[in-house]
Amino acid sequence: MNRAFLLVLLLVAPGFSQTLRRHSLTVDNPCPTTGAQFGNSSCVLDMDGTGGLELAAGAWGQGRVYLFEDVTMQGAGPHRVLTAEGIGSCASAETDDRFGYDVGYGNLDADPFLELIVGAPSTTVGPVLLAGAVYLFLHPDDNDPVVLRELDPGPNFFGESVTCGDFNGDGVGDVAVAAPRTTVAGHAVAGAVHVFYGPFDSFPASDVLENPQPILYGNFGQHLTVGDINQDGIDDLVVSAIGNSNQAGLPVAGQVYVYPGPIDPQNRLLIEDPVPDANDLPAPRFGMHVHARADWLLVGANRKDWVGVHDAGMGFSTRGVGAPVSLHPYPTPDPSDYMGFRCVVADVVGDAALDLTFVIMGDEKQLVTWDGNDPLGQPYLRQSLPLSKDHFGNGLEYGQVTPGGKEELVVGDGTYDAPNMTPKNNDAGRVVIYAYH
Repeated sequence: MNRAFLLVLLLVAPGFSQTLRRHSLTVDNPCPTTGAQFGNSSCVLDMDGTGGLELAAGAWGQGRVYLFEDVTMQGAGPHRVLTAEGIGSCASAETDDRFGYDVGYGNLDADPFLELIVGAPSTTVGPVLLAGAVYLFLHPDDNDPVVLRELDPGPNFFGESVTCGDFNGDGVGDVAVAAPRTTVAGHAVAGAVHVFYGPFDSFPASDVLENPQPILYGNFGQHLTVGDINQDGIDDLVVSAIGNSNQAGLPVAGQVYVYPGPIDPQNRLLIEDPVPDANDLPAPRFGMHVHARADWLLVGANRKDWVGVHDAGMGFSTRGVGAPVSLHPYPTPDPSDYMGFRCVVADVVGDAALDLTFVIMGDEKQLVTWDGNDPLGQPYLRQSLPLSKDHFGNGLEYGQVTPGGKEELVVGDGTYDAPNMTPKNNDAGRVVIYAYH
């Protein structure tokens, strides 16, 4: 047996699963309409400095983000409606710019509070359809958000994924924006990522990272995340490209790139599926989702075949520079489980170690968590609430809603059908906050 493959097999999480006691909080769309997809994106942040937490939930089908005050596991407080024009209401006209498709947060100015970042990847810019834009809300009542756009816009879906980090180590937050449909070296939808350096009180300096191995439908920028993989104290940017061939030339194997801070477009680390399979068709989607925190990096490959099961899906993890890539399969996979559709690093067990969670999007719709103190042991399973639907987990994030050591998982369920609405298949959406105890 190949030694490298043997190493990977030893890293696979074995056996059966455990369960944890848990409870949940459901936050419904306060202005439900058909196709709203409330919860397609979400995050928890302290935006006003009061010490309470706000929940931001995108509803791209309406062109809105809902910002709820004082979120606890007992409920959410009053809400604001944010639009591309600033503060709106339930009566605001719905738009087709997909405002709220992704949200993020970070400290973008001199105050200690966090700012909200909203992607609107279908925004028309001048004559260009689907050019995209990103909006920075500097406080909860910001009626004049800062707008970021490409200098030379094309139909690139700029804003499909957004994230924030201090990529140059100057103490001011910077914003990374994916434009995954950018043409690179003549290859359509090869993908690019724009990095804007704060502060944002004037037009910021920026870098453009293009797909290092441009290929048709490479989708470089499928998803973005930020960590400190090399533990040097400067944030690193992680970019997935689900359509790239791997270094061995296997088509659509998928790749993930890590750009250590300070960012240099030519300085990058490459992460690939350690067990690629030429028969894994149409594509494993390695890099469908990525999430980093500290030196942990998770990668989802939700259509990877495993042990003869088609589209079982797989989670991957690595920790630090040069570390092996570990496999996290579901212990008893079924066809079309789509394990790894989303992933997140968070201390949900409450033992001060960061835990690794992957979403199963298939019929089971579960959260599968490996304890950070035993990341190759038996996973914990968390069943989704009844009536969860396709693309459960789209808005996956973490937060510390309840004071203390544990963190909760914030899970968007954007295609959830709100009851008492017509039609029954209405995709109004919801957000569920899951706590483990």
